[in-house]
Amino acid sequence: MQKIKKLWLQYSLRKKITIIIAWVTLIMTIFGGAIIALTYSSLKEFEMIMNNNAIYQELQEVLKREKDTFLAYIRNRTNENKLAYETACQESVKCIKTLPFDYYEIGEERYARTWNVVNGYEGYQRKRDMVIEKSAFDEDYIKQQYEVFEMQDNLSTYALRLVQVTQVQWNEAYQEKIEFLQIMPLLIMIVIYLLTRLPDKPKFN
Repeated sequence: MQKIKKLWLQYSLRKKITIIIAWVTLIMTIFGGAIIALTYSSLKEFEMIMNNNAIYQELQEVLKREKDTFLAYIRNRTNENKLAYETACQESVKCIKTLPFDYYEIGEERYARTWNVVNGYEGYQRKRDMVIEKSAFDEDYIKQQYEVFEMQDNLSTYALRLVQVTQVQWNEAYQEKIEFLQIMPLLIMIVIYLLTRLPDKPKFN
């Protein structure tokens, strides 16, 4: 360190200014690159979260549509109602297959909520199809029908929680990035200050 200080004292003022400018430029370039990289990473993360949230909102819609068409069909078993119901079921299955289901990508909580939807829908499908095949005059028809209604409500709740969890993740990710970007200018000023505090005169005892 003493050698560096001694060497620094031997430089002319112009050379010192040139070195300081070079260091400041380098630091600004590094911090600028870091900000660009962070911004790009943040945009990609936010884009992924928004896309996932759009899928979860679509899930809510298709589940509601399936519930409505199911009710319409069991009340009035026309060909038109049957077609609407079967179309809604296909849309639900298609949407569920597109749900993000990578533990390391979506995290523990969203993975658990997604698991609830995927496995819950499989059990619901079996019960739903069973009711569709039954006659309204069967002894346990009403009981089975209300069990399907309850399972539909559970699935709707799972879908809603997926939306809520995703929004929480969005807020946390946004807050984390904002906090870092807020302290970035302070870090730059500290580095520049330290560079300009290098000794320019020898100290005599």
